[in-house]
Amino acid sequence: MAHTGINITGSSDEYIYNNAIVDIKNNMSGGVAFSTTFGVHGIRFAGGSGSLIYHNTVNLSGTLFGSAGSSILTSAFSITSNSIGGCLIRNNIFSNNLTGGSSQIAHVSMYLPSGGNSSNDLLINNNAYYSGSSSAFQGIAQVGVIAGTGFYTAGNFDPMQTTPSTNFRSYTNTLNSAGTNDNASFATTSPAPFILADGFHITTGSNTKLESGAAGMLNRDIDEDVRPGPLGSTYGGATAPDIGADEFDGIPVTTMNLQVFIPGQGCPEDITVEFRDNITPNINLFYTVPQTVSLTVNGTAIVNTSGIPNGEEGYIVVKHRNSLETWSRLVTLLQI
Repeated sequence: MAHTGINITGSSDEYIYNNAIVDIKNNMSGGVAFSTTFGVHGIRFAGGSGSLIYHNTVNLSGTLFGSAGSSILTSAFSITSNSIGGCLIRNNIFSNNLTGGSSQIAHVSMYLPSGGNSSNDLLINNNAYYSGSSSAFQGIAQVGVIAGTGFYTAGNFDPMQTTPSTNFRSYTNTLNSAGTNDNASFATTSPAPFILADGFHITTGSNTKLESGAAGMLNRDIDEDVRPGPLGSTYGGATAPDIGADEFDGIPVTTMNLQVFIPGQGCPEDITVEFRDNITPNINLFYTVPQTVSLTVNGTAIVNTSGIPNGEEGYIVVKHRNSLETWSRLVTLLQI
């Protein structure tokens, strides 16, 4: 059977908030199954509707016990059936860095059943999806119980878009008629800034989207600290509640809008993006070759920053065939 932190099997209108669920594992010896009935699930809904799940932190980490089973599905949060509807899932940290298994494996932040639509009436937003970096079996979501399909990774997540089909938001956005699911969530393979690897408190001074990234729903956290806060915050946050069970004093992430004037026909355009060194920016292109990426009509582009050390300072340079090159001011690149 499944090893769970919180397991809801039938009752409706549950309020699940300010919980910390950490360090859950099971013994995979002898094989289990690629199923929500088995494996490890931090918060598992197997019945009921109309529940509110907000400001929880689920942190699954480490290697499952025993010898490697052939099939395993684990999730920080799961809804097992499309009959479970009308739920609000907001302001949560869903972190799953578990390892284990041998062939049919998925260790994910969230599990959802396949075949859902707007009648599910699920409101999913302002969540932090943390996963491991092994994209073959560590991801932010598994949809359905057919191994090898319905698997979504952090690298393909874009809260600004509902396409392509590899973007987890392309599915969650269909589960509510408002069309806004996950437009304020984020996903990353960088570790969550927990003080302890198997803990839930967040390190003071962390520069992270968790800081002030939640929608206002509670005025206290798991430790009875004030939200937004905590009192005495000194790092410039506390403008809105923090994501997760712990309200902490962190540095809010500032979004840089680099404005480039490009004559065009209202269609996507290719641009070249470079990362320049902060000491000799005119001659030294560091860590990566120039990237040609597609700039969408709404002004967004996805650029790969892998290989650039966390905290590196430099300049972002954008080039286009119909435009002078545009430079950012000096920025610090952070993996969040």
